[in-house]
Amino acid sequence: MRLFAAQGTRASLHRPLAAILISLAVLQLGACGGGAETQSLPNISKVSGTATSNYSGPAPLNTDVQNFRVAVWENLRQRNRCGQCHNESGQVPQFARGDNVNLAYDTVTNFRTNTGLPLVDFNNLRNSRLVTKVAEGHNCWLSTNSSCGDVMLAYLQNWTGQTISNTERVVNFVPPTNPSRIPGTTLRFPPTTSLPGTFDPVYKYLTGVTDPAVRCVDCHRSTTTAKQSPFFANADIASAYEAAQQKIDLTNPNNSRFVRKLDDEGHNCWDLSEVTDPLNPAKMIKQCALDMRTVIQTYANTLSVSAIDPSWVTSMAMYIPDGILQEAGARYEANVIAQWKFKEAAGATVAADTSGIEPAINLTVSDTGATFVGNGINLTGGNVHTTSSATKLYDRITQTGEYTIEAWITPADKAHRAPIVSYAAGATLRNAALTQYDADYRGYNRAAAADGSNVTGADGAPFAVAAAKVANARQHVAMTFDPVNGRRIYVNGELASKDDTANLGSLASWDNRFPLTLGSEAAGNNPWQGIIHMVAIHNRALTADQVKHNAGTDIDPRYFVLFNIDAHTGLKDSYIVLQAMDYDQYSYLFYNPTFIVLDPKYTATTPISIEGLRIGINGRLVEVGQAFKNLKATVDTTNYSASGQSLSTVGTIIPKDTDKEHDEFFLVFDKLGTDTTTPAITDTIPAVAVPATSTAVVPAVGLRTFEKINASLSAMTGVSMTNGTVNATYLLVKQQMPSVDNLGGFVSAQQLGVTQLAIEYCNALVNNSSLRDSVFGTFNYSATPVATFGTKATPIATTRGQIINPLLNRTVHADTTALDHMPLPTTAYAELDSLISTLITNGTADTPTIVKGVCAAAIGNAAMLVH
Repeated sequence: MRLFAAQGTRASLHRPLAAILISLAVLQLGACGGGAETQSLPNISKVSGTATSNYSGPAPLNTDVQNFRVAVWENLRQRNRCGQCHNESGQVPQFARGDNVNLAYDTVTNFRTNTGLPLVDFNNLRNSRLVTKVAEGHNCWLSTNSSCGDVMLAYLQNWTGQTISNTERVVNFVPPTNPSRIPGTTLRFPPTTSLPGTFDPVYKYLTGVTDPAVRCVDCHRSTTTAKQSPFFANADIASAYEAAQQKIDLTNPNNSRFVRKLDDEGHNCWDLSEVTDPLNPAKMIKQCALDMRTVIQTYANTLSVSAIDPSWVTSMAMYIPDGILQEAGARYEANVIAQWKFKEAAGATVAADTSGIEPAINLTVSDTGATFVGNGINLTGGNVHTTSSATKLYDRITQTGEYTIEAWITPADKAHRAPIVSYAAGATLRNAALTQYDADYRGYNRAAAADGSNVTGADGAPFAVAAAKVANARQHVAMTFDPVNGRRIYVNGELASKDDTANLGSLASWDNRFPLTLGSEAAGNNPWQGIIHMVAIHNRALTADQVKHNAGTDIDPRYFVLFNIDAHTGLKDSYIVLQAMDYDQYSYLFYNPTFIVLDPKYTATTPISIEGLRIGINGRLVEVGQAFKNLKATVDTTNYSASGQSLSTVGTIIPKDTDKEHDEFFLVFDKLGTDTTTPAITDTIPAVAVPATSTAVVPAVGLRTFEKINASLSAMTGVSMTNGTVNATYLLVKQQMPSVDNLGGFVSAQQLGVTQLAIEYCNALVNNSSLRDSVFGTFNYSATPVATFGTKATPIATTRGQIINPLLNRTVHADTTALDHMPLPTTAYAELDSLISTLITNGTADTPTIVKGVCAAAIGNAAMLVH
């Protein structure tokens, strides 16, 4: 699906995030700037190969023990990891003992914790105690606990040969750990505008008043030599405050990471004398931890809760991570040798290699122009890079003679000429590189002939090119190389480059001294701008089917969040389940609300009414994104099953206050069972403050507001606004669509509302024979797509034009002189024509569905929205 998006004075066409039938990319407008700091070229003196093991104990008893040794044990027995404690003379379980790999293997496969949990759960590796323990922060050797969990999981997968299969991802609903958290009773951190305020004593305690060196300044300040995130001791109190929130538990200050780190681990404690704990007289607590707890408790006592309206019918409250984690989809990763998911917290200085293949290539984040944003790393002039060579890549790729560089990215624009992933010493000395050159992607690979002569230049040129494929939207880009097919570049799962067999050769001319850099050249010059969400390097060339599969697979985990509603149903373990995930750095996606009772004997013999569901965050209702407020359903024996009853199939975007670990959500209902919210909630569209006088330049373009969008879609299709299904959808998404014509106020949730309404208008148009004939003329909708439209190689231009041209005449005025701020009709035609070919190639849509898809792409875009 394409989106016509205004850009400058002429609209351009943006490609999709995934090849699904009705999915419009979010309109993105913005500018980027800034430069990179000077970065020295890494030392590229000759580097030796992988270090060998110093193990001298009994040989592995069988192949599985050997696999365990290579993939898991050699990595964990290091003294800076689990071998520090769980060794042959250390604490139980001794799974990292260095004297006997067979005994370590027996421990890992047979040991169970006091609660019965196995160290390795072979049915669900993610649930293994080895994984969950480090993911909770126990002796994590990386900057974020989640990265340690991902690496430990990768170790186990590499040992067992498992990936996260679809079977493993089946969700078994269980009650939340805390299902009865009352909404509006949780203390919240005030906004930064309250600073320094009552937070000042906490800040002074962390940074030290008379002697900062014995506190946290030496490490947890971004300007120090030994800087270590999070930077809660920054000189700037606002940034320190943001970082400190992650380490403070306002409800139970004793559980604050600041307190536990000092007491349990003695981490940098500046007063090791122990005193009796007033909360637990039988326990001694270090003086520094006691004082830290006291200052946090004093701060918490100054805060108040955000009480909600007692008349509201509400669920219990939940945080997103309280839900049940569903892994991202199963990807082809059997030959991944390095991977970066960029899930580190804001302010982190290292991007962890989570492939589980040692030695890990952990990348250093540049001092400026590189920021972790929750769903990736945002580069605005910076990069992430190795500080020496990336020998692991050389060793493992030259063994196979082929590789894949795979990335999920969101380019900032089409005006950059810079490396995205570069295994090189610079622009003239490359092993391999994936780059952007304006609207093209280019792939470089250095190759040698059998006699040692160069097939390509030292820079890897000539390059392979995927022409005009860059979009200011999230894209999956993969560059593969093998000695049979040469370089291939795939964009969103489709082959986008031409034949490269003239540039075949071996990798014998590669240099093992080169560093790896993401986002610029090795010296920091020529920066790329955009967000990198994930990079994976394989030492095999993925097949076309494997690339397409990975392009269609989510990389972000999602949660099933169970909101308890027992108080209103009178049923034990009754819940509204919402699927939730980070949408981007600014918002969450919530979708598919479902009613379920966890008692398997429940049969829904007594009907339960559910009406008007709204989402609350941190004690208040959000002002936008209430897509479920017109929900009206009855749970009964006809619709309820053991897996629950779906209440809606739509989704909605909710703005973030902080992040998923700290934003508390609850649900409010107009009616739930026999309970009703009285008086009814009145939704108000937030007012936009307009200065009395302004000298600002008024933009030449603006947005159509919700009522104008509805009228425009009706005029474009000929479908009446009073049509039953159309009007129902309009009432459902009305609040999500723009309420003012200010282009700068556009948010992602509004595009989803526009998309849903466009889909319903096109559905009503194509399902009505007289309406569709008035728009498209006589047309055979019962014929197969290939018989109707042909294929990509042999398109039937007449029938394609019969559908595309009337739609373009209603959107971009293709039969007249092109208007300013509109896409060129020829460009728009090419995009819609390509969409038809894509839908036919996918083979999942019939002819009417393809017509509906083309219709929705044509009318539900910026050519209509922006005017």
